[in-house]
Amino acid sequence: MVGLLSGIMSDSSDSDSGSMPELVDTIDGSVEEPETFMKGFLAVTPDDADSSGIENLCKQLFKHFEVDVKELAELLVRQNYVTTVLKEEVDEPAADPDDDGTVYGVYSAVNLKNNKDNPFVKQVVNWMLTHAGQSVEGNVLKQLLDFEGNHPNTTGLLIKEKVVNIPGVATCPFMKQLINDLETATENGMQYNFTHFVHVAKMVKIKHEPEYFVDQDDEIIHKNHTRFFDVNYPSSVDSGIIFQNQSGSSIYGKAFRRIYVFTKAQLTDFMNELQNIEGMNNLMAEAASSGLKI
Repeated sequence: MVGLLSGIMSDSSDSDSGSMPELVDTIDGSVEEPETFMKGFLAVTPDDADSSGIENLCKQLFKHFEVDVKELAELLVRQNYVTTVLKEEVDEPAADPDDDGTVYGVYSAVNLKNNKDNPFVKQVVNWMLTHAGQSVEGNVLKQLLDFEGNHPNTTGLLIKEKVVNIPGVATCPFMKQLINDLETATENGMQYNFTHFVHVAKMVKIKHEPEYFVDQDDEIIHKNHTRFFDVNYPSSVDSGIIFQNQSGSSIYGKAFRRIYVFTKAQLTDFMNELQNIEGMNNLMAEAASSGLKI
């Protein structure tokens, strides 16, 4: 599972009204100029050397929540037949054989029932159920995560994390790769034929403004899937976040997480819309010509 996706670029001037590519920093109060990416990337199967890079990416998703992202990273490496990491293409190998390059993105899905005894899975399931409440969405999630219950559903935790200044459009070929990998694993007798998915999205609230999606592609999930509930940061944590609007002014907001629950068919809807956004056809063709399975 190796391929090249070159020329991915983040351009804050093309921001849609519900997305936030101008995000500057996450919950530490500092402001930095956002860097624009113009690199070639490799989509590769992860190995043990990528574990710390995956862990760092997953920290931005679960920061300040009591889940063991190191366990998650190690789990994703163990199930590398359904995990893809995004790395920068380099002309010469790193001098340190243990340094295999920075991980810029990770795409995978975890079978929550099959891994119910894994420390991370125990923690993240408890975290979700604690905040599910008595809403319709929460009750649906509780049923899906009742691993002792007599129901035919199989739920996967969707992992699609990337550095903030890689645009959401870049998600498409790697999500398509993930879906292909899940189908291949299922054909080989492994338990990846999910009926439902759970996804944790990074969000920001701004006073008197619409909510913002840190990852642009999550806005498409929102449009296609109505079942969700929100999780705020613990009261002991300063969830403040500073980013720049299109005029260059710094804006203060509050970070939170949104948990989406959707079906396998709705994931297909998400992929169809993602592929139809402007510029995707050229990006997909470029990825295919460089060897990425899409």
